[in-house]
This record gives sequence, structure tokens and C-alpha cells, in this order.
Amino acid sequence: MLTWLEQFSRDIRFGIRHLAKNLGFTSIAVLSLALGIMATTAIYSVIHAVVLDPFPYKDVDNLMSVRVWDPNQRGFRLGYSTDQFLEIAERSAISLMLLVGAGLMMRTFMAVQDVDLGFRTDRLLTLRIPLPEQRYPDRERRVAFFQELLRRVSVVPGVTAVGLNSGVHPLGNMGAPVEVVGSTQQDTRPVVIHQINTDYTKALAIALVEGRLFAESEVYGKQQLAIVNQSFARNRLDGRDALGRVIRVPRLKQPPFGAIDDSFQIVGVVKDTLNRGLTNEVMPEVYLPFTLTGRADRLVALAQADPASITKAVMSQVYSIDKDQPVTDVRTIDRVLQEGVYAGPRFNLALFAVFAALGLTLAVIGVYGVMSSAVAQQTHEIGVRMALGATPGKVSGMVVKRGLWLLLAGIAVGLLGSFLTARLLAGQIWNVSPFDPVTFGAVSLILLIAGLQACVWPARRAARIDPIAALRQE
Repeated sequence: MLTWLEQFSRDIRFGIRHLAKNLGFTSIAVLSLALGIMATTAIYSVIHAVVLDPFPYKDVDNLMSVRVWDPNQRGFRLGYSTDQFLEIAERSAISLMLLVGAGLMMRTFMAVQDVDLGFRTDRLLTLRIPLPEQRYPDRERRVAFFQELLRRVSVVPGVTAVGLNSGVHPLGNMGAPVEVVGSTQQDTRPVVIHQINTDYTKALAIALVEGRLFAESEVYGKQQLAIVNQSFARNRLDGRDALGRVIRVPRLKQPPFGAIDDSFQIVGVVKDTLNRGLTNEVMPEVYLPFTLTGRADRLVALAQADPASITKAVMSQVYSIDKDQPVTDVRTIDRVLQEGVYAGPRFNLALFAVFAALGLTLAVIGVYGVMSSAVAQQTHEIGVRMALGATPGKVSGMVVKRGLWLLLAGIAVGLLGSFLTARLLAGQIWNVSPFDPVTFGAVSLILLIAGLQACVWPARRAARIDPIAALRQE
């Protein structure tokens, strides 16, 4: 119960932050909610005024309805008022706009799920081990702690590989300017700096593109070596070969790192990985041996099966070295993605799906109500036509046809409004065109089919009218 409440509270806080940061999306959500409340209020107001309130006349039972039949009228039209027509067109248009928003969010969420992150996400357990400065004040003690921890965790049953980093993909890492020795133009924009052990890239299956990875002897020998990602090689090295180039990271000489040397020779290039959200370009990255500063504190363990099966064993290795050492942020990489990268698209999809369902329901109820009212009010005329030879199929087809015109009018208006909705949602849509024809066509078809289904019962009721009973009733 507590876990569920914590998850619910976390989702609520995320939703509030998300709405505050995205004003365009928030405007659409608030407008949709306002329109939904307004439409619901209008429905109950009409029901109260027509059904529940008494008629403002005495002797209501003696009132009689009189309709004039024009014998010269050709054909028969199922009637509804202009107000009813506008009401259904409005509901259908709002429903279509919300359905378009939900459809675009669904397409975005599907695109997010299919994106290549550049690293594996399954069977990975991650935890943070923040060493306190009081007990581990210098680099040598921190390196010694993690060297022993890596050795112990690597032999835990069910563990395939163990990685260490100052951060973890896709949570990001420290950013700092990097200078390329010999380059004529220096880029001062920050680069993501990773401080890793030998098996970090192996645990996350980050592919080697060129050169080689670190050897264990080089990491623990504190060699001044570096690995860069494709983005760094492409954007920071003037298009020349990356291997053998020398880079400098001046930030590492400053506290709290205190590195002796800030120059590193590039020995390898790895594949780009997600490091700045889905909608932004991948940032340049530099991987350095963690032993140079001893500031890495994120452990990543690759399990043979479910990572939950190794959680206790991995944590026990920490306590066996230092029983007072805290362990925090114990999660799987899958959960990290669900709570971070995928949380925004999932929240958008859920929000629009709720409003779209509400809008579609109101539209269907409106069509059903108008068509049912029209059939009830013109029972006599329908009876006359059927007495003169009109078939039940023709009568029911007439009802469906009139409902179809209502829906088509609403869809036409809704498509125009949906283009505006799509423009406002452009910042929330990823890898999908805001004017995606598949989405627009699919949601229009959904609204049309749902609306026509709402016409079925009034049409069947009209087809079952007994001409003799209808004429006697009048």
C-alpha cells in the first residue's frame, strides 16, 4: 500500500512539474477540461429544465400538440433544430480535436519505445554508493573501496558484468568544457564526462566503433587515456581521425577532483548513447578511468536473469566492506527509463486519452439524443410514410443518413481545430509529424463509426414503428 501511494505521489508531482514547464500543452488540457465541464453542465441543465421541472401551465394533461401536414411536400426529412445541429457539431469537433491529440501522443509514445538508446536496458541493476568524506577523504581510499567492491560483486552468482561510473545512462553525468590540443577552434560548450571502470561499457553493451576500450591494468594504473563517443569525434575533432588525439579537461584540476594532469589521449570511439532526452541531439561524451579522481559512485550490475534476484547479494557486498556505508537509489535501468525518459510521453498520452474518451462519449450521447428525439417527435410522419409503402430499411436509412450529416459537419469543423491543436502540441511530439495523416484519418474514422453506432438504436426504433398505431396516436 505504501509503495503504491509513493508511486502515485511521485506521478502527481511529475505531472505538476510537467504542466508548469509546458504552457502550450497545459493550455490545451485546461481548455479541454473546461469544455468538458461546460458540456456536461449544459446536458444536465437541459435535462433538469425539460424533464424535471413542471410545465409552466395549468392542467398540463389537457394540452394538445398540433402539427400541420403539407400534402405538397415532396420527400420526408427527419427534423432537428439549428441549436441541436450546432450542439452536435460542436461536440463532435471537440471530440475530434481531443482524439487527434491522443492519437499524436500515442504515436509519440510508440516512437519513444522503439528508439535506439545506444545501450542495453534489460537485466541491469543500478545503485548509488556515496562515500562520506569523513571516512574516505582522499582518492586512494575511495579507489581502494570500489576496487574491492567490484571484485566481490563480479563473483556474485547471477552477475555477468559489473560497471562503475560517476553517473549512469540515461541519467546523465557531469558536464565540463573540453579542449582539443592542436585545434584551431575551441568549443567551450560542455561535454558529458564519464568516469568508468573497464567493464562499464560491457555491462551496458555500448558498442565500440573504432580503436579499443580500457584495459584493467590501464584503469588501475591511472593512465591518462580517454574514449569518446561518435558525436565528439564528429563535432570536436575537425573531421580528422580521433585515435591518438590529445584532449584536456581543465575542470578536473579543480576541487573536488584534484587531478594532477588534465591531458588525455584518445584510444577509442564508442557509439552515441541517449544523454540529453529524446528530443535533443546527443551531446559529445568523454570516458575517463575512474581511478584518476575516485569520484565514481554509481554501480551497475548486469544479471543473468531478473535483476531483482541479485539486489540483496550486491548490497550485502557493500555492507561486508563497510557496514555503515549507505546505499541509495536502488533501481533497475528499466525503471529508470519508465520514471524518466518515458514518463513525459506516458503522462501526455494518459491525459489526452481521458479527455478524448470524455469527448467521444459526449459526442455519441449527443447524436443519440438528437436522433432519438427527432424520431419520437415525428412518429406520426414516419407512420404515414410507412403506411404509403416506405420500407423499414428506407426509414432506418433515413435516420442514419441524417445522423451522418451531423457527424460529417462536426468532423469538418474538428479537423480545422485539430490543425491548431497539432501546432500547439508540436513541442510534445517526437519523431511524428504534427499533421500526421494516419492519425487524422484514424481518429476521424473512429468518431464516424462511434457516431453511426449511436444512430443504430433510433434507426431501429423508427423501423419498428407500427403505422396504424402511429396514426391512432396522433
